[in-house]
Amino acid sequence: MMNEENKGLQLGIEALLENFLVQRKDNPEVFREILSSEKMIRKYMVTNFGYQLKLDSETAKLEKIPYFSRDWMGIQSFKNELDYVFLMALFSILDTKSVEDGFLLSSIIEDVKIFLLGKDEKSLIYEVDWKVKHQRESFSRALLRAQETGLIKLLDGELANFEKSEDGEVLYQSTSLIRYQFRNFSKKIDSFETSEEMLLDGLDKENVRHSLNRKLYFESVLFIDELSEEEAQYLNDKYNYQDIKQQIELYTFFRLERMYNCICLVQDVRRINLHQHPSRKHESYIVSQVAHRIAGLLRDKKPFGFLVLENSRFEDLLKDVIKHFSLGWSSTMRDKTPFSKYKQIILDYMTSWKLASYDETTMKITIYPSMIRTVGEYDADLRDYIDTENIRGKKNGSSRT
Repeated sequence: MMNEENKGLQLGIEALLENFLVQRKDNPEVFREILSSEKMIRKYMVTNFGYQLKLDSETAKLEKIPYFSRDWMGIQSFKNELDYVFLMALFSILDTKSVEDGFLLSSIIEDVKIFLLGKDEKSLIYEVDWKVKHQRESFSRALLRAQETGLIKLLDGELANFEKSEDGEVLYQSTSLIRYQFRNFSKKIDSFETSEEMLLDGLDKENVRHSLNRKLYFESVLFIDELSEEEAQYLNDKYNYQDIKQQIELYTFFRLERMYNCICLVQDVRRINLHQHPSRKHESYIVSQVAHRIAGLLRDKKPFGFLVLENSRFEDLLKDVIKHFSLGWSSTMRDKTPFSKYKQIILDYMTSWKLASYDETTMKITIYPSMIRTVGEYDADLRDYIDTENIRGKKNGSSRT
């Protein structure tokens, strides 16, 4: 919710929550807002999340740790676990270098190889052989990630040469951003037994407000059964609910909305700098049109809890959406063949945004209340045009499904 008096504060908090780092050189206006609102931001983050703010004259970083680990939190350009292994090894080696140190690719790959071998057989992480093409490709993705995030600068050469041959040479330079990559843990990293234990390290487990906000801010939808008993009780208290709601509206552009069996953060306007649903992506438009059809099925069913569809019924619904909406789609989505590919795109989007779930065993689709929170339909002129074209197609004996 836009609050002109707090707009600068809200912009600063949004930037810190949405980005790994905020740098003065990239966004001087927002960085100034963070500096001027530093005390308020620190208090809000510590009180509501238990998060710490790192801030100097050029860079700001919020030490944000989600409560759940989700697939979308991964690096989308990475292909496998080895990419992450190489990236972590690269981080450790860069951490030993001085700012603006120049180094050759041939030296860094040797450092990585030694680092992953460890001191003995017990500490062996991975045995590297740069003659193996898929290992070179994996390390190249890690290097590209380091370059894209500003950890290193490419001075000379092409990384593609290394992917073709282990003899390819490139010259890099380190930057000061490496010191922002690592977070402080309460114990040595090799003492953790699970990734969940690492995520929860430093969390005040007795502070229900911290865990509740960490869940709420990092989930597109938060279901009541994802809350602990203490969190559910805290949320059901009228005073606590109103306090959280007011804090959200004061410090962010969001507002808190409660639906059947779930809560979520929503915005009334589309922000192009955020990853939102609905968005300008083709599949987002189509999912909102699917939601329009589902809402029609539920017109007389109030209150709406969960709707379970058989696979065949869901496919019929998707074909109906194609028939009534596809003339307004981009050619990219209209040309999705076979039908199974189109169906998978829609299912993946729905499940990733927690609008629905898919049971691979029964092949049933469970529609959540959040699905029909936003529905899509064309304006009257386009709707009339598409309906006219569909009638004309029927008369000509053609079919789009």
